[in-house]
This record gives sequence, structure tokens and C-alpha cells, in this order.
Amino acid sequence: TMAEVMREANTGIKLRDFAGKVLDRRELDGVRDVQNERYRVKEHILSHRIAGLPVTDSSLTRSVIKTWSRDVQQKRGKVSWRGAVENGTVRNTGKRLSAETVKKIQLVLKLILDEAVEDGLLTSNPCDVLKSPRTERTHEPWTYLTVTEQQAIITCPKMAEPDLLRMLFAIGTGLRQGEQWHLELADVHVDGDRPHVVVRYSTGKRATKSGRIRKVPLFGMGLDAARRWLELLPGYAAKNPLGLMWPTPSGARRQRSETYGFPEHLVLAGIRRDVRWHDLRHTFGTSLVNGFWGPKWSLQEVAKVMGHSSVKVTERYAHVDDAVLNELASKTTSVATAESTTPTAEPSSTPSHVRPTAGRFGGRRGTGQKRKEPAVTGSSLSSGADGTRTRGLRRDRPAL
Repeated sequence: TMAEVMREANTGIKLRDFAGKVLDRRELDGVRDVQNERYRVKEHILSHRIAGLPVTDSSLTRSVIKTWSRDVQQKRGKVSWRGAVENGTVRNTGKRLSAETVKKIQLVLKLILDEAVEDGLLTSNPCDVLKSPRTERTHEPWTYLTVTEQQAIITCPKMAEPDLLRMLFAIGTGLRQGEQWHLELADVHVDGDRPHVVVRYSTGKRATKSGRIRKVPLFGMGLDAARRWLELLPGYAAKNPLGLMWPTPSGARRQRSETYGFPEHLVLAGIRRDVRWHDLRHTFGTSLVNGFWGPKWSLQEVAKVMGHSSVKVTERYAHVDDAVLNELASKTTSVATAESTTPTAEPSSTPSHVRPTAGRFGGRRGTGQKRKEPAVTGSSLSSGADGTRTRGLRRDRPAL
């Protein structure tokens, strides 16, 4: 109530307490990414001395917010997989937080203080002065599995079959991690003429990332993995109260914060470079665009099956493989080479200085008409010996 807001303003509610109330409010409103927001608040706001300040104009000044932002940018990322804890301390990656991560952390604090402005605790949002850091990229931040790496995973003898099928399904369908973990058995259709899955869930809410339910066709690797997994599922998870396609052995829903041995599985397959689970989705889009699995798909077709709102988004996933570029380059010749290697249909007695005009190929001149012009020795616009001005090569020569 307004009375409670005024009372909290007078007593100076602390930022940590106000942040918790805002996140609870956003969760009740059905905001999709609240769990990630809670993690960022816990790691980067509640752990900072700014959390103990009251939510007032005199305490949360622009200078204080800038200091907090600089401290965040100096932090090191944490190792996310199991085994990251050594001697009770979480190991860090040794690298500073990426510009994108810092931007998301800043956005969370801005959202919280926007609510403070709406509640009358602040007259303006001090986060408005923050500028998102920019970093120069020396490499592509996304990656994908090559055909050789995909084959290494498929034929890996050391990987447990449930772990293998989980990865192959992700590669063969392009589902986001949250969509795969929330996929229900009722939405998986592996029989009939058009096998498919219906994607309804993502990150804890009954909606996909774009807010639209979509059908994803099952074919090739994805279909084979789905069919085999449905055979193994009853023995893998005897209890599956939520009716999930990919539950844990205890029947619980998998969490995005857990890797479930993914880095170790890559090592078993001989892949030691940095690959994220989301890169399996990149692998799906890239494989379709490059024709790794058969006919090449257009960007529009890939955008639809991946649930993108724009082809521009799909372009980030559709990496052009170096092998494909090399193949295209080997099949592409220059104009000069094409001319020298193009066989003549039949011998001609036409003098070299008489060139067929566009009229012989459906132009404005009558069919079969010719025009005498001197051979081109210099500029295509130079005058000939008979005073006739020559035409451009592109017009006077037949199309190649």
C-alpha cells in the first residue's frame, strides 16, 4: 500500500531488501528470465557493499553507481561446471566478465531502481548514466561442431548412451536448452508421415523465447535419437511425474545451471576446444545452411524451424563452413578462364571484325542481322577505321 511505501521511504529500506521484493513482483507477473535475474543480483549486487545502502537519492548517487559498475567490470568469471569448487572456493576462469554479461548485470540494477522511482523512493534512476562497456572481438564468439566432430560424437564408444542421445537430439533439432529440458512426452510425435515436436516451454514458463508455440520437424539425427530415447526412457527414469522427455534419473526437470557432464563428454569424443551447449543449436543451423546433412536450406527456412523472428537473427547461427567456401571457390572460374575454355558450337567464317549484335539474341535488330565494326584493340568506345564508333563489349558480345 501507499502507507507501506511511505513508511519504507522514511526508514530507508535497504537495496538488498527492495531488490528481493522487486524480483518477487516480477516473478508473480510471469517474467520469463527471473531466475537468471536472481542469480545476477545475488552474485553482483548483494555481494557488493552497495546492497547495504538505503534506497534514497542521497545514498544511491550516480557516483556510487559508477563505482559499483567499475567493480563489476573488474570481476572474474566463475567456472560453471562440476569440479569448479576447490578447497571450498569456486574457481574462476581467469578472464574478466564479458561486455554482454556486464550489460545484463547493469540492466538488472536499472530495472530494480526503475521500480524504486515508480514507488517514489527515488526521484530519478542513477543507472541512467551508465554506459555499457565495449570490447573489441578478435574471434567469433559463437562456434559449431564440424562434420568431423559430429561424427566423433556419434561414434564415441566411451559415452553413456543417455548422454549421447541427449546431445544428438539437441544437434538434430536445434532446440534451446530450456526448450529441451521442458519438452513433454505429449508434444513428441515420432510416428506418422510428419514426425515433429511441439515446442511450448522455455526457462520455466509456458512459452517459447519468442512467445510463440512452434512445430519443429524431426528428421535424421534428431528423429533417430528421439525414437531410441523413448525406448530407453522407462528404464532410465522409472518415475516421471511431469511427463518430461528428458528428465533426470529421479524424474526431476533438468536445470540450466547444471552441465550434466557436457564438458567431460566432449573430451571423451576427442573435442577439447571450448564448446557450449548452446553451440549445439548453432550446429543445427550451420549444418542446414551448409548442406552438411543433405540439401542446403535457405535462411528463411532455417529461421522458421529455429523460431527466429527475423532472418537477421538466423544469420548469426548460419556460419559458412570453410570447407564449403573452398568447394565453391574451386568450382568458380574467372570470366577470362571461362572464355578460353568454352568450346565453340560450330566453326564460323565470319571475319574477326564482324561481331554479332544483341539483335541476333532477341534484341531490337531483326533476326540474323549483322553489323560490321572494327576489332576492338583499345578502349571499347574508340572509333574504328571506317568512322563507326564501337559499342561496349557488354552490349555487342553474346551473353556468356
